[in-house]
Amino acid sequence: MRSRYVAYWCGDYSYVLNTYAPEKRAELTVDELRRSDLSVHWVGLQVLSSENSTVAFKAYYRIDKQFFMLHELSFFKQYDNRWLYSSGQIQADSGPFKPERNKPCICGSGLKFKRCCGKN
Repeated sequence: MRSRYVAYWCGDYSYVLNTYAPEKRAELTVDELRRSDLSVHWVGLQVLSSENSTVAFKAYYRIDKQFFMLHELSFFKQYDNRWLYSSGQIQADSGPFKPERNKPCICGSGLKFKRCCGKN
């Protein structure tokens, strides 16, 4: 999960595509992944739980000056000793997100949000 997040963060869409299960990979291209991520600035990842083949996480991102949270339950399948993403269930609290200014920053820096990602 973390490696997929980092690949999105740094724009390595070939890696992202290669971490999809074969049946999902056949439906996507690197260009489609790149286009879907053009205006997104990934800010932080919080892995909530990981059990067997299921990972619950919250990923935070910004488009322009608006912050969003993607809360997902991801399902993985094992192929040739590699865990690959097969599907996910987006949770109801996903969407626009307003970080609290005096709370720790969503990027994990340890600074308050207002002193880190919340700067204008």
